[in-house]
Amino acid sequence: MKIQKPVFLCWLLLAGVLLFACAEDDHSAGDDDAAGDDDDNDNDDNNDDNNDDNNDDTAASAQIELPPYPFWPNDAFVVDEDQLTDLATAYCAAHPDDADARSFFMGEMPLSAFDLVYAPPAEAADPRVLMGDLYLSGYFGGLWLRDLLAFARRSATTEDFSRLKPIFELLAAYTAAQEELSAGGTAEEILTQARRHVPLLIFIYGYNLGYLEQIIAHPPAGVPSPTDVLVCGGDVWLDCDSPGLDWPFLSRYDAAIDKLLAPPDERWEEMTKLDGRAAFFAAQGRLVWNIIDISQLSADDYLLLVDLSLNFLLASKAAALGHMTAWADVVPAEGRDSLLVDAGMIVWAGSYFMGLASPAPAGTFPALICPDQ
Repeated sequence: MKIQKPVFLCWLLLAGVLLFACAEDDHSAGDDDAAGDDDDNDNDDNNDDNNDDNNDDTAASAQIELPPYPFWPNDAFVVDEDQLTDLATAYCAAHPDDADARSFFMGEMPLSAFDLVYAPPAEAADPRVLMGDLYLSGYFGGLWLRDLLAFARRSATTEDFSRLKPIFELLAAYTAAQEELSAGGTAEEILTQARRHVPLLIFIYGYNLGYLEQIIAHPPAGVPSPTDVLVCGGDVWLDCDSPGLDWPFLSRYDAAIDKLLAPPDERWEEMTKLDGRAAFFAAQGRLVWNIIDISQLSADDYLLLVDLSLNFLLASKAAALGHMTAWADVVPAEGRDSLLVDAGMIVWAGSYFMGLASPAPAGTFPALICPDQ
């Protein structure tokens, strides 16, 4: 019972997020293109072979080996293995002594994707590629957690992902609509969507804040509580940071915290009221993770779970503050970016739950081979 109840609650949470996100979405994407075989997890847009040891151009590059994963033709995500190789190579160079596949896929890759949303035009990446990064990160992160907490009800030994296809298509449709709106929506459409999605992001943020506080306060026996990784101001629910994370996008909306503390006008007063709703959702996060047993985790796995949860929390904070700033200060340009961060959060969360429910064999996770290894 201790396993089945968290699984049910997690899927109920995902259903609520996706229904809320898609309920007022008039767009659809890839209905015809998503008709690939149920067991076809190859991305047709990408036929790169990263394992060609005879390619002199990649001799000093990192190698990524992706195991089979659920994927069907769509208009929202692209898995670009050349881009992943470049990102992994830079990560290996920055972490010569502690490069790790789990930290790369569940930390570096998603945070880099969110940061690149705000890159200047000359450095901008295709949003579909960034969403592909977030999709892979979420899926393999969920798969890792599935194995860690023994969420699988029976032995998982298959690569038939057909049961995950409906969730994939829902994520793809939502994401494609957000990408389309971000690129071509009118100022009014952008601001309307930004305001509409603030409650969704407050829900995601509040729930994750609650469960992160819960797991920080209750580490496995013998593991010190990492109380220094999360610092919250107290007067505004969105005013939480991590001293160890310095990605530029995480501090982009610092001024919005001041406006939530002392609203300069009626629009910011409304945003302050929405911020207060996080209290209820934080309580739900604490409740769920009070049920889930993490007492048997190793110190390394526990700290990785904290890091993953912290990354997700702060990315959802950036998305919420971006929407608030766009709507309350009437800045459509910020809304165009925050719509992509919003979509990325849904992709990351949705694929995470796909990983939890995946039938892939236990221990399935990508390999990262740094040039000097």
